Amino acid sequence: MRKLLNLIIIILLTACSSHETTRRQLLTVGSLLQEGFLDSAQTMLAKINSGSFSNTDDRVYFDLLGTIVEYRLYKPVTTDSVIDRCVDYYVKVGDNKKLCEAFYYQGMIKYLLGKTDEAIVCLKQAEQKVRESDDMSLKHKICYGLLSVNYSTANYNLALDYARRELFYSEQSGNKEWIAHAYNHLSCVYAKIGKKDSAIYYIKKVLPYIPFVAVETQSYHLSNIGLYYLQIADTAKAKEYLIQSYRAKPIPETSNLLAGIFIAENKSDSAYCVWNAALGQCGLEGRLKIKESMAENLYKIGHYKEADCAMAEMKSIKDSLAVLRQTNEVQRLQLDYDHNIALEKLERIIFYCLTGLAVFLVVAAFAITYYRCRIKRQSYSMELLVNDYKQRISQLEASGKSMSQEMTELKQKLSDVEARKIDELVAGKLLYESIQRGETTARWNKTDFSNFIAYYHVVNPAIFEYFSSRYDNLSAGNMFLLILQDMGYDNDNIRRILHFSPSALRVARFRIKNKLK
Repeated sequence: MRKLLNLIIIILLTACSSHETTRRQLLTVGSLLQEGFLDSAQTMLAKINSGSFSNTDDRVYFDLLGTIVEYRLYKPVTTDSVIDRCVDYYVKVGDNKKLCEAFYYQGMIKYLLGKTDEAIVCLKQAEQKVRESDDMSLKHKICYGLLSVNYSTANYNLALDYARRELFYSEQSGNKEWIAHAYNHLSCVYAKIGKKDSAIYYIKKVLPYIPFVAVETQSYHLSNIGLYYLQIADTAKAKEYLIQSYRAKPIPETSNLLAGIFIAENKSDSAYCVWNAALGQCGLEGRLKIKESMAENLYKIGHYKEADCAMAEMKSIKDSLAVLRQTNEVQRLQLDYDHNIALEKLERIIFYCLTGLAVFLVVAAFAITYYRCRIKRQSYSMELLVNDYKQRISQLEASGKSMSQEMTELKQKLSDVEARKIDELVAGKLLYESIQRGETTARWNKTDFSNFIAYYHVVNPAIFEYFSSRYDNLSAGNMFLLILQDMGYDNDNIRRILHFSPSALRVARFRIKNKLK
């Protein structure tokens, strides 16, 4: 027994020490990301033993940090399952700051995967949550996300509104790099709505802030400046800034614009030099963009053989990308499985060694408390039901008609119906309370919706009279949506509760409208 006790103590001390070390490492990675040291954050994250997590909180935070690092280093995005799990966890535990962060990256990742409707919902949820925070960095980040999605979907008026907010947050913080980005974004939006003077005005305001921008992003700003000069046909100025961008970092966008200028000047050798240098410094996604530009420009100047070669290489790169995405997804699934198994094993060891008696006492206390609460709920629900039946029987007796048979049957069925109705009302009340706590219907089944509706009959019976008078043949789903409205939830919260996209909610409302009498 003494040896067993010593073993338990050693396990506890080791687990606590490992937990504290891992937590400190994760917090350090978070600080490095906050300061913009992406490479250092990636290196430290890679050194953390992902099988050493002793609790779910550390595991989820590790996943969130890994997602942030990959996104900010422009790694290819293949899945949103990891960030979805992070969001679900932080919704459950109520960690508002991490939830805002997770909502933002969930939105941006879904946007990259082409799930624009879902991306907007995630970012709007982040926007709503961040109002409770005074974190300027988070507010700026979420504003940028909504600006990006609105810009890409041609909602330029909304994009302009968010671009102005981004500039406001940037100036409030005094962050010169943010100010450079904000001016750049304002210029892009004004160009899209046809206000060229405003576009040039803001793109010129970027120039004094270029030295304050991170080296890896300077090339993007300089490339945008070159692009705007191209649009106003000032090729000399465009070439000047594109060369500066290319020297800072030969990104595909800059390389293609600069090579296009060389092609127009009949300097195909210079164009090849630019393309080839860029090909050697970018990943598969960048190589694909460059090969597309090469094929298009070479075809225009009659270099058909070279254009065909570029087209063939494009197909090969696309095939490689498809294989890489599949490989990454298979690897991720296996790593997730191994991590979860390791975590479960550690939790089982601690659980069996230390908490046998404690769990028994907690369960016993919980069972007693639950039993008392259930009896209390049943008594309340039974009182409601009995009063209802008594009222109906009194109405039959007062009618003076010969309805003794009906009253007898009603009284005989009372006890059986009471038991069933009580169970429905108890289950419905628990579901009703879960919605009020901010939970969703993600795991509800058909019976859950029926129980919820049955309980809402007790909460607000008048609303069902309104439904009957105004609509025909409402389904349980129709009623549930209308009940959420009656409870005061807005569109954003209704979509969150039902896991609906904006288009799905519009369809549901249209179907209800068609059932109007």
